[in-house]
Amino acid sequence: MPDDNFGDWRIAMVTTLAEDQPAAYPGGPSHRAGTPVYISNILQHKALGNLGFVSPHPTALALSVAIRHSRSAIEMSKGLSYKDSVTPWGGGKLIPDSDLPLLYDFFEHNMIVVAFSFQAIEAFANSVISRHPNRKIKIKRKKGIVEIDSSDAERNLSTEEKLAKVLPILLGIPNPSGKKIWGKFKKLKDVRDTTIHFKSEDMFTKHKVDTDSLYYHFFDTNPLAFVSTAYEVIKYFLIPQDYPRWFIEFQNIHGKELSL
Repeated sequence: MPDDNFGDWRIAMVTTLAEDQPAAYPGGPSHRAGTPVYISNILQHKALGNLGFVSPHPTALALSVAIRHSRSAIEMSKGLSYKDSVTPWGGGKLIPDSDLPLLYDFFEHNMIVVAFSFQAIEAFANSVISRHPNRKIKIKRKKGIVEIDSSDAERNLSTEEKLAKVLPILLGIPNPSGKKIWGKFKKLKDVRDTTIHFKSEDMFTKHKVDTDSLYYHFFDTNPLAFVSTAYEVIKYFLIPQDYPRWFIEFQNIHGKELSL
């Protein structure tokens, strides 16, 4: 995307004034037509008082964190060394103790990639739901069909339910469940859940060759694949002519890199 002079690509939303606007409050600024208009936050700061800033889009922040740490994880993996070794199951390789700091950094960065890739999807789903404040959503539960509003949907539904049951209704888009992208999302969710809720079977091999732990997935999966899944899931729910500015910029910068 060419520079539009609106600022950082992670800005939540920006538009321009259609006509001149007088000051909204005594001592406040007036603005001419064409002036950029942003969503902003004002928070209480102990030292600075009322502190204002242009609001970022949480999905853009999460994607930015994930893509940066995925690159770092890839570079770290290239620096690891391997020595021939013997295991109870035959010959293999061993990462020497001298490389443990790099190995653990590699694990940490992958954990960040997975967590923030999933967070990008969750933040996006919540942002879509929040744009329909008056919409009642019907959800099937054990006791039958219940009707909830958007705030309840944000707080109480799982990300999986939001993607499969809520967003398709709100946006008039087919349910992604059963499609190729759904399988990728489920893998990201499983690895993310393991990252957040570390279980004992993910900590140690326990007398078997590991083919399913968190560490296995970190060695078996290109970190960019997790970011690519978040990108593809979000793209599934967007109409090209309505792509938000932050998504257009992310796609222009990283789209080819994430076409795995």
